[in-house]
Formats: sequence, C-alpha cells, structure tokens
Amino acid sequence: MLSSFSTCLLILLLSLTLTLAGCKSVPPVYPSANSLNNQSALTSQPVQTNEVPQWALAPPSDSVSAMYGVGERSTLDQAKKAALAEIAGKLGTFIQAQTETSLSMRAGQTSESLQEDIQATVASTEFSDFDVVETAVQGGRYWVLVKVDRKTMADRLNAKSAQIEAELSADFADFSKRSSLAKVRRLPDLQKKLDRAQQYQLTLKALNPGLDVTTLQSSSRQRQQMLDNAQQALRVRLEHDQNTAVFANQLKGLLSASKLILEQGSNRQGKSVIAIRSDVTYQEVFGDQMVKMLVDIQAIDDKGAVIATSNHVVSGASRTSRQAALEQANHKLAQTFSEQGLLQALGL
Repeated sequence: MLSSFSTCLLILLLSLTLTLAGCKSVPPVYPSANSLNNQSALTSQPVQTNEVPQWALAPPSDSVSAMYGVGERSTLDQAKKAALAEIAGKLGTFIQAQTETSLSMRAGQTSESLQEDIQATVASTEFSDFDVVETAVQGGRYWVLVKVDRKTMADRLNAKSAQIEAELSADFADFSKRSSLAKVRRLPDLQKKLDRAQQYQLTLKALNPGLDVTTLQSSSRQRQQMLDNAQQALRVRLEHDQNTAVFANQLKGLLSASKLILEQGSNRQGKSVIAIRSDVTYQEVFGDQMVKMLVDIQAIDDKGAVIATSNHVVSGASRTSRQAALEQANHKLAQTFSEQGLLQALGL
C-alpha cells in the first residue's frame, strides 16, 4: 500500500501561490507556468551536457534547513515542477508514517479515506521562494535541482495555522450555543476547516520533526468530538401528509444513511422536525393521468424555530391511475434528494 501511495504522491504538485481546497478526492495537479514566479533568478542558461549530471545522480542530502528535489522533463518549467513533486513525495511519506502510527482522529475513518486525507495534505502544502540550484540539458531533456527552505515554508504555514486556529476558536464558541439542528447545519463547513487545520499541523510536523504539536492536535481531537457528538445527539421527527407518504418513506432511508436518529410518536418536544406538506393537482391528457405536486419542506429545531425551508415542484404521469402518477412524482423527489445530498436538498 505504501509504494502505490508514494507513487501517487510523486505526481501531485503543490500550488505555489495558492492553497488548494482540502477536498477529499485530490487529482494530480501541476502548477501553471506563472506559478513559478517565486523562484530565485537563474544566473546562467542550463548547462549543455552529454551525460546525466552528477548532481542529479547524487543530489545533496536533505538537512534541518533545506529539502532538495531533482526533476527531469522535456521543458525547463516541467522539470522544476517534477523536482518539487519529489519533495512533495518526501513530505507525504513522512506524513503517512506519522498518521498511520497513531489512531485516526475521526471516528470510523477507513484506510482509503485516510490516504485521501494525506494526499490532500500534500497537495495543499505551499512551496514558495524555492531556489533553482542547478540546471542542465542532456539529449533534449532538462534536468533541474531545486532547494526549498524549511524555515520559509514553515513560517508561511505557521501564519496560516494561527489564522485558522483563531477562526476555529470563534466558530466553535458559536457552535456550542446553537440548537441540535443548527449544529448539524454547520457540520460540513466546520469539518472542512478542521481538516485543513490538521493538514497544516501534519505538514509543519513533516518540515520539523522535532516540533511539538501536541496542544494543537489535542484541540483538534476535542473539536472533532464536538462535531461527532452533535450528529449523534440529533433526534429527528418526520411529519408528512398522505400525498408524500412514498417520498417520506424513502427520506427515512436517507436520514438513516446520514446517521441521523429518527424518533417516533406525536410529541415534538425536544425533537427536531422535518415537516413535509404538499399541494397536488391532477389532469388527464389523452387518457394519461398527470400529476403536479408542489412540496414545501421545513426543518424545525428542537426549540420550534424554522431553520430552513425548501420548495420543490415535481410531476408524474401514468396510463393506469392517479395513484401511480403520484408515486412516480414521489420517486422523482426522492431521487433529487439522493443526488443533491440530504442537507443541501433540505436547504441546510
């Protein structure tokens, strides 16, 4: 698993002036040509040579102050990017080793999603002010040796880490005051930001193995626990009319898949409510039964406040009966929720 992961990392490059969003799935990304502007100026043209340069075969060893990478491509810019990719691979290998030797911070995280997190960590790392130490041309191929200053890179990441920590402190102070449904509404954005903070911590640790990030990691674990607890604490009551019974039944499956607990009974007290109401009109066209359904859905928190409202218009048709046309409309609405995502479709 490590070798295939390392291979994947070697084709990932960091954006040099922009931090890529921490998405879960990170495709191979190469910096654009104008993203190489922070390099030091070349003092001479690439050296013409008949053999692979010795510095490429035996590059300088990484030190406490710098990391080195060698790249070989058909153009100079691509060779620089390949050299930075090699450094990215070194960081990724360290991050994977550090992550796999400890428990995953997020409950239930799979090995595959953990690897995706590490890919996102490396892809979002920012290389800047790198030095082109050596260049050469051999047989129409460019060779480049680059040097990345650990302190410069760490200083930039420290600044970003401090900024996101300040934002998270304010975000979670506000989060703790919200109702259960309002908390769940904030989960996706807070999870992304928390993941990004952890990525900064891992990368800083990779740059400086002696760095103590225990306090930051402890804070991240506590915040992650708050997010997990918020989802587990939510109790949802589903209310619907007769026309939306088929949709409501399928919605229960989506709620369960999202690990939201459904509550039975007629009492709303202490529960969040998803209330579904509809207005249905029928029409017969050339013998076919047509139905148009206007659906209003409200998400109401455990204090009775309407957190979100979403409106939907769906239609159905059947040659046999109005009921079959109505069921088709219900299935279409359920499909919309499945494709858009439960929270988004609910307006949350």
